[in-house]
Amino acid sequence: MQIKQWINAIRPRCGMSAALLVISGFRNAHQPIDWSVVTTVFFLTSMAMLWNDYHDRDIDVAKGRLLAINHPIGFLRYTMVFVVISFGLSVFVWLRNPSFGMLCVGMWITSIAYSEAQCNPIAKNAIVSLNWGGNSNVSSTCEQKNTYTVVNGWFDSCNHEYKGILK
Repeated sequence: MQIKQWINAIRPRCGMSAALLVISGFRNAHQPIDWSVVTTVFFLTSMAMLWNDYHDRDIDVAKGRLLAINHPIGFLRYTMVFVVISFGLSVFVWLRNPSFGMLCVGMWITSIAYSEAQCNPIAKNAIVSLNWGGNSNVSSTCEQKNTYTVVNGWFDSCNHEYKGILK
């Protein structure tokens, strides 16, 4: 087993892109960067990638992603580490700032639920809709001005994962 395969499984480019978009959101909203939110977004993105890869391991063979199918127990353990870390960070963010925390916990829940709902088109579409529409609803209850600007980039960074799902 190569360490590079395990690192690539979390799709660090996607996590970094999402984190950079959140940073730019803070900058555009003229707010100080909350590094706990940035770190949480990175781990949430990585966790969503791992969780989906574990559940789609049979399908991902055609894409050349063999790590989850070749090492299912190790991959599940690796995934669970990210599930626990991302949930803990989401709760930490919630305790510091309920507005951002609600978004983080919501993303954690929908990331977990999405893989389970793939066989049900209504549930799958509802989850995608909640991820896209939920940020504007939550932003109206945020304590800080321009929270929507901060998190909108995060949801946009997930766009590549949702394209083609609603065929």
